[in-house]
Amino acid sequence: MPGPSKQFDADNVISLAMGLFDRNGYEKTSISDLLAVMKIHRSSFYATFGSKRGLFIRTLSAYRFKILTTISAALLDASDDYIANIQNWLDVLLDALHSGRAVELGANAFLEIAERDTEVRKLANEFFFDLENIVEKALELSGRDIQIGQLNHKHLASLIALQVQSTLLLYKSGAPLSMIDNSVTLIKELLEARHITNRN
Repeated sequence: MPGPSKQFDADNVISLAMGLFDRNGYEKTSISDLLAVMKIHRSSFYATFGSKRGLFIRTLSAYRFKILTTISAALLDASDDYIANIQNWLDVLLDALHSGRAVELGANAFLEIAERDTEVRKLANEFFFDLENIVEKALELSGRDIQIGQLNHKHLASLIALQVQSTLLLYKSGAPLSMIDNSVTLIKELLEARHITNRN
């Protein structure tokens, strides 16, 4: 029997599933809904992904790669002003939240099943560890020393990554956007603090 990978493009159907999970969340997405959107046979679905959870794990992995690639480009490749890159990226995140265009798949996963699913929790932790590393690299490339109390590049990168995580969760839980705006503004102010000085 030929493998399912020869019958359909797995990356394409995972992308379609990502959209459905994003709109409905994990619990409200049924196998029938997935089959209708992905346009594959039930037997191929189970042969390739094993279960809805198996597909969801694959989808989260793809989501993680997609988002981290986008963030890396925004922070490390957009310009040589890496502090401005971080600030612009935070502005883009806020704009997406205000306009309702935010990608919520990750936040849905954390809220719905991360507490009871160790693999999803592991993916979530890896995502924010990788995000922290990207932010830290941007801070290092900026050529600035962090001299705010005991803060260094790694501390500030951790703070920014945690802020992004809490922003997504606050947004999903219905917190006022003004509260989210204020917390992100604080991070941007830290990046502009006069005690952050050039090395040279």
